[in-house]
Amino acid sequence: MPRVQAFDLLRGYLLLVILVDHLYKFPSFFDLFTGRGHLWVSAAEGFFLISGVMVGLIRGGEVRSGRVYQAYQKLSRRAFNIYIWSISLTFLYTFFGHLIKGYVPVKSGITDGGSFVSIVWNTLLLRYSYGWADFLNYYAVFLLWAILVLFLLYRSSVWIVLFLSIGLWVLRGHNFYFVWQILFVVGIVVGYFFRELEKNFIELPSKFRLALCGILFCVTTITLIASVLFVYFPGYGAMLSSENINLWFDKATLSPLRLILAMVWFTTFFVFVRRDEDLFLRYLGWLLLPIGRNSLSIYIFQSVLIYALYPILSLPAGFLTNFLINSFSIVLVWLVALYFTRHKFAS
Repeated sequence: MPRVQAFDLLRGYLLLVILVDHLYKFPSFFDLFTGRGHLWVSAAEGFFLISGVMVGLIRGGEVRSGRVYQAYQKLSRRAFNIYIWSISLTFLYTFFGHLIKGYVPVKSGITDGGSFVSIVWNTLLLRYSYGWADFLNYYAVFLLWAILVLFLLYRSSVWIVLFLSIGLWVLRGHNFYFVWQILFVVGIVVGYFFRELEKNFIELPSKFRLALCGILFCVTTITLIASVLFVYFPGYGAMLSSENINLWFDKATLSPLRLILAMVWFTTFFVFVRRDEDLFLRYLGWLLLPIGRNSLSIYIFQSVLIYALYPILSLPAGFLTNFLINSFSIVLVWLVALYFTRHKFAS
């Protein structure tokens, strides 16, 4: 089946937003696109959702065509590779964080106690991670879960999949695996049935389809503007209770409003990009496609880049300097993505 390039375009864009947010060099021109990572929905939710969609689309396609064992084997191998990257980067960043004075503040969360053996043991068990690639440990586990999800979908048990995923989310507490799995699992389901869903959507009466898109667009526009105002204009935020807003759109527990809004926002963005896919490919494909098609490799590279640049990033800077640092990082990431693409390292 032809590749759905809208997903690659969106994933490339989300990775650039994640990069700029992790650099945290604000104020800058790029504030317009990132919300400094404090919007009611972040790029991370979209990245997990689209990653699940790609698993359902690609590996699910293999399962549906009868290549079940091959799909499970590829998922297991992928999960193991990501696990190795995750623990290796945690070891590396923790080592330098303690070795080089002044490097600890590069990111909060570095272990400040315990023996060498306990640090190694907790890292191997994915109880401890450190650095700007800390989502890799969750992604490795989710890829193993994807084997069960695809098995159930293959057995026509989509409602069981959704029931189990929603159930884990309801019982989530502060368990990050239970919290974020729902984005990944829903993404797998959407990817698995994507061809049918898109075909059914296109076959809807034009007026109904237009009304549905209008509702999505209006809800996304209104909530996005409200979120931007809340981040950039404290006076507007003072009209609301910050404590309530943080509770309603809590990221750590993926509160109901944040989860619903994440689904709405990224559905709207996908419909928008998919509709004018050729236009986006013509003007932005050169930048976003290489990054989107090498998403995990670029996610790993951006964590290394930020760690290496920390002595510069920690210095106070103005608008122009921040803009130059962000621009340099984006160009460097793009060049690395082109290198990966040309040398068949696509992920």
